[in-house]
Amino acid sequence: MINRLKRGFIDMKFKYLLVRTLPVGFLILFTLCLTPSAVWAAALPALGNVDNMFPSGGSSNSINAGDPFDVFISAYKSGVTEVGGQGANITCTLHWGQVTAFGGTWSNTADTPMSFNSDQGNDDEYKVTITPPAGLYEFTANCTDASDNNITWQSSGSGQLTVVAPTLTPTATSTPACVSAITVTNANDSGAGSLRQAIAGICTGGTITFAGNYTINLASELSIDNDLTIDGAGYNVAVSGGNLTRVFYVSNVTATQEFDDRQRQGYWRRFRDLSLSRNPDSYQRYPLWQHHQ
Repeated sequence: MINRLKRGFIDMKFKYLLVRTLPVGFLILFTLCLTPSAVWAAALPALGNVDNMFPSGGSSNSINAGDPFDVFISAYKSGVTEVGGQGANITCTLHWGQVTAFGGTWSNTADTPMSFNSDQGNDDEYKVTITPPAGLYEFTANCTDASDNNITWQSSGSGQLTVVAPTLTPTATSTPACVSAITVTNANDSGAGSLRQAIAGICTGGTITFAGNYTINLASELSIDNDLTIDGAGYNVAVSGGNLTRVFYVSNVTATQEFDDRQRQGYWRRFRDLSLSRNPDSYQRYPLWQHHQ
């Protein structure tokens, strides 16, 4: 009896020592076996294919500056993307950058988030629209599974994009509008405020007046080819060719002209209260005016 008790005590002591000295790993495994939900959580599938980028890798694309450019990518994860709508925990990104030549080093890189676009069979399709300025660009895409933070890149290579600068169309130069009344404000031969500038800018039938007493010395004749009135009333205005040139060249006229209160046939340009000077000896070479029809 005593021997049996001793053996039982020895057996119990051995089992106690055996349990007490079990490896820690065995106890952890034993615990996991008692919690099957933990095993199932660890066995969730990873993000599968990220492909079908459009435009595809290696493709050459061209748009005009200011036009939108769309890129699509598809992602698949078993048990997630088969369900209608956007699969949980999946996001996709367009990675793109500028190059000086295709195949070169990227600069000004950007990561633009893509939006869920539609279901494509068992895949989720994502889309993004960019509008880059003129230049050369390359692009690719990746998708991230937030459940394990795994990033998967599409594998077809980088697409190429040429953004063409707009062609500048020359702005049409409009002819300055004429005015019906102009006042001469200086005695200069040309330029702003001169009689020559006033003749160039007056409308047909308009009137040119003077702001003061002027002696206008001409380096070349004043050409008149439209119906107008040059009125020096109220001031002493003299226009001189300085023995070098005639004063007025009047063309394309058919009516009458009034000059110093005298009527002359063949002109409808009127010159009121003006003094026109020339050297009498040079009249044949430089008459005060020449009428040309």
